[in-house]
Amino acid sequence: MNAVVHRRTFSDAARHYRRWRLASAPTRGGATVDLNVALLSQLTRGAEAELWLVQVECAFAVAGITDDHDKFRLLVANLPVHVASQVRDVITAETGSFSELKGALSTRLAQSRASRLEALLRDHQLGDRRPTQLLRSMQHMLGSAGHDLGLLRTLFLQRLPPTTRAALALLPEDTGIDDLASAADRFQEASGGAAVTAVCTPTAGVAAACGPPAGPGVTLAPPASAVAAAGPPAACGCAAFSMVPGIVPWRAALCPRHLRRRLCTAVRRPLVLGIETSCDDTGCAVVDGAGRVLSDVVHSQLQVHLDHGGIIPPIARDLHAQNIGAAAERALRDAGVSLAELDAVAVTVRPGLSLSLLVGLRHARLLARQASLPLIPVHHMRAHALTVRMAAPEVAFPFLTLLISGGHCLLAVAQAPDRFLLLGASRDDAPGEALDKAARRLKLRNLPECATLAGGRAVELLAARGDPHAFEFPLPLSQYRDCSFSFAGLKFTAQKLAASEEQRHGVVASGVVPTAADLCASLQHAVARHLCHRTQRAMDYCQARGLLPDGARRLVVSGGVACNGYITACLRRVGEALGFEVHVPPPRLCTDNGVMIAWKGVELLRVGRGGTHDLDSVDIEARSPIGTDVSQDVADMSLKCKWVKLTGPAAQPQ
Repeated sequence: MNAVVHRRTFSDAARHYRRWRLASAPTRGGATVDLNVALLSQLTRGAEAELWLVQVECAFAVAGITDDHDKFRLLVANLPVHVASQVRDVITAETGSFSELKGALSTRLAQSRASRLEALLRDHQLGDRRPTQLLRSMQHMLGSAGHDLGLLRTLFLQRLPPTTRAALALLPEDTGIDDLASAADRFQEASGGAAVTAVCTPTAGVAAACGPPAGPGVTLAPPASAVAAAGPPAACGCAAFSMVPGIVPWRAALCPRHLRRRLCTAVRRPLVLGIETSCDDTGCAVVDGAGRVLSDVVHSQLQVHLDHGGIIPPIARDLHAQNIGAAAERALRDAGVSLAELDAVAVTVRPGLSLSLLVGLRHARLLARQASLPLIPVHHMRAHALTVRMAAPEVAFPFLTLLISGGHCLLAVAQAPDRFLLLGASRDDAPGEALDKAARRLKLRNLPECATLAGGRAVELLAARGDPHAFEFPLPLSQYRDCSFSFAGLKFTAQKLAASEEQRHGVVASGVVPTAADLCASLQHAVARHLCHRTQRAMDYCQARGLLPDGARRLVVSGGVACNGYITACLRRVGEALGFEVHVPPPRLCTDNGVMIAWKGVELLRVGRGGTHDLDSVDIEARSPIGTDVSQDVADMSLKCKWVKLTGPAAQPQ
């Protein structure tokens, strides 16, 4: 879990909840003006800022508000702090007016041409849209750059399925881009519109058939030999195209009842839908037995909770309830499978926020009942530990795992998909919580580059240009020779230093201290040092007890904090010094997602410990140990370690 659940009073949480639900501003006459507050959180991401301001003007007109000062006050009252900070000079001016504020918002929140191109290259894919819809969206994102028809044409064609591109290649070269998009619409309609996207990890047979990898982001067409081996399409009149999975994302327009099954069914079983709602992300994904991600849908609540200063469980529950149905439906649609084609439904049931877990469990029960599928209850932290085996099947049991996030921090030995030994866990806070609360105390959200980032990510961003030795942080639990963790002291020290620096530099209100980068770097280094020391003792314990085989000692690091490059680099240094291979899943799989839940379901089915048809017997647990607790044995051994040096040219014990 990559965010912090702040312990608010009931009245405080209720106040934020009502504000989020109503999202409206009262006028003098008693009417309400709907300012569409939900869109406010998107303004700093360069989204539809100008369009939103037009909607605000229309809302004022409908409510009969014409006075410029009334408009100004209503708009200011509804701006989130991180947006208002960007127009502070206009808001605090004695002669501030609505027209000036509107102009400042439009100018300062607009995306540059470079950022529009970056967003276009990163985010814009066809998905379940029509090609004409994709083209209009790309034209809007490019703005004035959209007049470069050559660039727009190239980017547009790259996002179409191979079969669609092949059909468009038959058209005259001078065909306009609008006509190309319309022709692509007609072609997809004629071929049944079945465009499927998947991320594949190849088996040896598939790799031999498809040839060497073409690199990330490349779409591979299946070789002619594979098409011939599939035989002619069944007599259904479809324009079927072979669906041999490639090394990277692949697409195919085909009749979903024929060649797909003929080529893929034997290697993809079991096929599992995973549902994740343990905290603040709604995730649904379909994964097959070969570790291929056929679909991955994640609805993030990050910006909503950033606006409220932390996760408020009732809001998280309602957002899960709003999005879970559409997310599951899209996951099945993107994977090109029906509910009846699944082998099981896997869902997170422990540990996590009770209100959030219930939403996922209830929807999973509904789907399992509809198709008479077994339901697989999944332990969230165990799923994090096993995700790496999708991309690195050489990571065999047993292995040591460090799971670090905003809600958890523990060291364990994974002996089987459902059998773990707990070596040590946090006594108080988790590392993600310490980083998040330090970012909040430092008011990093008031910096434009950090406005839309989670706290831990903001700390990492600033730490990259800071001095990790500028501030002194204590080393937690230095007198305890076990594998327990404690981050409350580091969090308190960071808050104390922030207050001291504000007083020293005369920083007040929403200002950020000039030494924020150094403070972030020092805190990040202290967190990394504490994690490395306890992990090193766990490595020594595993060696002393013979828990890991010689020559195959591996450390798996996962969880939201595993996305921090500095921390994982320090852990790799420790692993290198002690002869451990260190494996970290891709960043998108370190955070909460449905992929890891589906994959855990696959792992359990493989060993015959899968789901149950007694759906009502499955319940949630807000707290749940990952496995058998052997932390006392670790403490009793009282292992003294020569710590690996985390800085300098070589990794050597010191």
